[in-house]
Amino acid sequence: MRLFEAGGEARQYLADQIPPKDMEKQVNLAPLMRRLFDIPENLSPGHYEFTGEGGLKIIFDLVDANHSFDRCWLIYGNDFGQAETGPVSGNMRPIYAVTNIAIRTNNFEFKRDAGSRYNSTLWLPNLKSVDSELLHNKADVDRGYMYLIGETGLLSRPVDLLGFFHELGHIETRTVESINAEYATYSNAGDLSEKKAAYELQREKDANAWMVEGTHNLFEDLDISSELVEGFTHAQLSSYHEVFRKKFDQTGIEGMQTKKEI
Repeated sequence: MRLFEAGGEARQYLADQIPPKDMEKQVNLAPLMRRLFDIPENLSPGHYEFTGEGGLKIIFDLVDANHSFDRCWLIYGNDFGQAETGPVSGNMRPIYAVTNIAIRTNNFEFKRDAGSRYNSTLWLPNLKSVDSELLHNKADVDRGYMYLIGETGLLSRPVDLLGFFHELGHIETRTVESINAEYATYSNAGDLSEKKAAYELQREKDANAWMVEGTHNLFEDLDISSELVEGFTHAQLSSYHEVFRKKFDQTGIEGMQTKKEI
């Protein structure tokens, strides 16, 4: 992870990484929304196994985790908007812990047993993202928790698998050095906002890079092209680009950008 010391470094990083709005690459995520296997209409705590094309096998256990409501509210409570216009909407309950996860295809295998520190995956199936292209899954890397919402927890679509491994990438790529650098930024009033944004953008890019590298065989087996996977990362980052463009427009970041497409 790149650390920013001088005041202009974080701003320059944002200018280099965020394209002007009219050069933002537009992608079609519709092929990632197709169902890889049939899903049950109703779910309850228990053991589940699903099979699909490319030798796909999804296995997990669902455990009642409604006792985690307070933890989930800390993560998603501020994301509720008025009526159906906020980032997320719906019901916070039920909450399931997704345990003993296994994801396999002909040339790929991922497994996390009950004793793993990555076993802290919570799923809120009745909470949904208002923007259908933004999954709004989250990772609490300090505690090793992943939070999945809506259909994502079933891992039944390519976009769900991409979202799952992106959040896992956040946990895998964080280091003590990067966490300490970000915490130190919060008390540095000099260029707090720019540094925080630069670190946040780096986190997203690092998680995507880990996901892309680690899941190549999975998506090849599922006949999902590398271009589609790259399209997901573009769409995922574009929401951050838009927020940062608006936030830092007055500090000159737009003026430092060059006309390039990333």
